Amino acid sequence: MAKLASPLASVPVPVVRALNLLVLIAVFVINGLAGSTTLIGGYNTGQLSDLLPNYFVPAGFAFSIWGLIYLFFGIFGVYQILPRSYDSAAINSCVGLVWIGNGILNIAWILVWGYRILPMSVIIIIAMWGTTMIIYARLKSKYPDPTWTDAICVHTCFALYTAWLTGASWVNVYAVSTTRDPSYVAWTIGGLVVLGVMEIAIATWAKDPIFTAVGTWTLAANYVKNKDVDMLAPAVLGLCIILGIVTGALAVYRVVRWRKRAEFGAL
Repeated sequence: MAKLASPLASVPVPVVRALNLLVLIAVFVINGLAGSTTLIGGYNTGQLSDLLPNYFVPAGFAFSIWGLIYLFFGIFGVYQILPRSYDSAAINSCVGLVWIGNGILNIAWILVWGYRILPMSVIIIIAMWGTTMIIYARLKSKYPDPTWTDAICVHTCFALYTAWLTGASWVNVYAVSTTRDPSYVAWTIGGLVVLGVMEIAIATWAKDPIFTAVGTWTLAANYVKNKDVDMLAPAVLGLCIILGIVTGALAVYRVVRWRKRAEFGAL
């Protein structure tokens, strides 16, 4: 018999997994409609972003990372519904029902953003970040050395998603509160520095190069978009290099740790 899911231990695991999959499918569908059609609010997601120009949002190619995020969430969705995963402590005790709440918030954000209820969009995206951070922190604190299956099917998707939402939350705040007026350049630099420190702190705590890799990617895209903006461009480039170095160092640490685990397991 499958174990019961945490934190609501009265809910059978198969029920939680089915709900997780349904919410994931709903998130895919709603995000797909928002990105490719104008059914929600008369604009697609990209057009709405263009209506709120600011220095914090990166160049459009940065958003291609969603393809990778969706790929790994698809892997997670399939894996977590398989009976063989029902005894996965990483999913039962770390993901549990929190993902369902995050998915509902994700759909709510798409609707609120689409209909341009902008202050509410900030509240919702911060709540989204909070729920993913709960899952991510649980995974990294309880299972810092996951099996290869859990690393690929569970840890990677939540690392990518949490890292992206960390930056996206700041982008949302700046999109609502600033413009591309030069007076906001200093504010943007300050925000990017704080964001960079957050990403480095979280990645260092979790020993996770994925987290800062996502930050490096978005900073590179921001530099491409703002390379002609005095003060901002060199600041963004410097932050990008720093996060890239941290990513490399954490990647080396991970490789060394995996090798030691493999050698120990072979003894």
